[in-house]
Amino acid sequence: MCIRDRGYNNLAILSKRKKDHRRAIMLLDSALIYADAAKDLSSRSMIHYQLAENYEALGNYRNAYEQANLRLSLIHI
Repeated sequence: MCIRDRGYNNLAILSKRKKDHRRAIMLLDSALIYADAAKDLSSRSMIHYQLAENYEALGNYRNAYEQANLRLSLIHI
């Protein structure tokens, strides 16, 4: 995990704890850009899991399901 995606990820965790799920999603989307660029499967998997949790907390089950499936696809590579 590179420093930038770790920073975005840490801020997303704090946002989730504050129940600011929309901000957490925005930060995780930014972290995902860096994880994709670094081809870091472990970070990408973790980010998709966190995105799923935040979407679920917002009641957006379609996106939560999509993110969970993306995570599972990375685990089985």
